Amino acid sequence: MNPQLRCKVAKPKKISREQWLAAVAESAGVVNAIAARLGVSRQHVTKHRKAHAWLQEAFDEALHLSIDQAEKNILAAIASGNLKVTMWFLERKGKARGWGKEIQIESESLSSPRTVILRLPDNGRTRSKEDN
Repeated sequence: MNPQLRCKVAKPKKISREQWLAAVAESAGVVNAIAARLGVSRQHVTKHRKAHAWLQEAFDEALHLSIDQAEKNILAAIASGNLKVTMWFLERKGKARGWGKEIQIESESLSSPRTVILRLPDNGRTRSKEDN
């Protein structure tokens, strides 16, 4: 084979455990951001994540921290009186207390018991700045 036609394949750079852990923590577990920070491909990050339990644990921890922050933001928005966030929260978490986009009515008449579900429309209404 002609020596001029040979391609040199770049040797993968050595990344320490500390560098991996710092990149995952600083990037909140976002694969693209980790790859850019370490100068490797997304595929390399994913492959390394699957191969090392300690790295998967770091990804899991980053996800949990992000969820914790999102929950704090939701609660802060509710506490500040943000009606849109409050309604969003109640539709998802207040179903046992009757909140939601559906109302279920059960009828127990003698002839035929029925359950009717009313779906409440959003109507695409926008609120004024005062409501937010």
